[in-house]
Amino acid sequence: MRLFAAVYPPAPALEHLTAALGAALSSAGLDSSALVPRANWHVTLAFYGELPEGAAARCLRGLTSCLAHTGPFSVRLAGAGRYRGRVGWVGLTSESDPLEQVMTAAARAWPAPSQPAEPHLTVTRAAHRPAVAAALNELTHYEGPTWQISRVHLVHSDLHAGAGHHPVYRKIGMVRLADPRPVP
Repeated sequence: MRLFAAVYPPAPALEHLTAALGAALSSAGLDSSALVPRANWHVTLAFYGELPEGAAARCLRGLTSCLAHTGPFSVRLAGAGRYRGRVGWVGLTSESDPLEQVMTAAARAWPAPSQPAEPHLTVTRAAHRPAVAAALNELTHYEGPTWQISRVHLVHSDLHAGAGHHPVYRKIGMVRLADPRPVP
């Protein structure tokens, strides 16, 4: 079972990003087919990797414990870049410390996260294409609207199970910030 901790931006933040991506893709002569389906957009806080069956409940308890003293806080989607050549992302930023604290807490929810994460929303897996890379470069200084993080989700990832071999993500638990009771 492949798990990660994530937050989901609200519709206004996603609409703002969709418009910015659309303009950048259009100026590069592309359409939205180069993007990850919007239904899959989330901000990864910590990636736990492939865990044994039954680990989800323990991971959710760990996430709940690590976030016990964290309240909601403001963030915005900002900046863009590439990693591993193919993956294009938009970052997440905050003008206060809670984002870093939540990232650290999410990483501690399971004994050994397989990859340290920077908060990011994957927008494409075609960043190796020159036109897509050019579109991402236009978003280097992107700043979306401010929104509140008030819950962190534990998400199961089923690779290549969706249409077009995209992953299928299923929220399997949630921790409300300032009310850190696990919600299955």
